Amino acid sequence: MIRADFPFQWRGSRGWEPESAYCRLYDARRVVTLKGVVQRVEKVTPLKGMGEGIHLMLKTEAETIPVHLGPIWYVKKQPVQIQARDLIEVTGSRVPCDGKPVILAAHIQKGHEIVKFREVKGTPLWGGVERHQR
Repeated sequence: MIRADFPFQWRGSRGWEPESAYCRLYDARRVVTLKGVVQRVEKVTPLKGMGEGIHLMLKTEAETIPVHLGPIWYVKKQPVQIQARDLIEVTGSRVPCDGKPVILAAHIQKGHEIVKFREVKGTPLWGGVERHQR
């Protein structure tokens, strides 16, 4: 039985809840689009106490910057996988995370394919019903 007055209980990775401090870092006023080459893709713990996620290091003409994608389980189930040496275009919010600049990815274009991680205003797509189907 589901009670309407019972608060929603997150069942995903720690710290990746849509209303978590980490997810609230996304600032739609600070959205940028960058093109570059993926240097590496690796696991990351964005903030102390969070479950692991995936980030990539993007080398642009101007800088090399971490791009946070999302929790491991969400990133791995995407139909398009990003790998080292891929040429990509990232759109996301450039914000400080744990004192360092990062891009919180909204979507990534690789060739003609697009991988989505967040809604336009920054709401993470892993916060939807499909998260229970990991």
